[in-house]
Amino acid sequence: DLSRAALRLGEALALWRGDPYAGVAAGPRLRREIERLEASRLSVLDQWLEAQLGLGRHAELVPELTGLVARYRTNEPLHAHLMAALLRCGRHDEALTAYERLRLALAAESGREPSA
Repeated sequence: DLSRAALRLGEALALWRGDPYAGVAAGPRLRREIERLEASRLSVLDQWLEAQLGLGRHAELVPELTGLVARYRTNEPLHAHLMAALLRCGRHDEALTAYERLRLALAAESGREPSA
């Protein structure tokens, strides 16, 4: 059930507090662990956003997604969720602008285009 999944995923996200190991000097091993933890968090966040969009909560998600894409400028799934939410709100021009921002960020960081 989508509502139950959204609730449980939201509860899991609420347990997350700040950046992992914030304030700790990180060597290579700890950096890998921080990246692994952040990837896990982003995976849960992606599933939660998918559930929220599936429940029709696109208008409520736009402000949160706007903040997330500002923080994760090259995260394609977050941008895809933002564009979907904007489109479902009838905000087509803003969805195109979000895509263009992602395209420019990816080009600047890695010289690539967004994936399909």
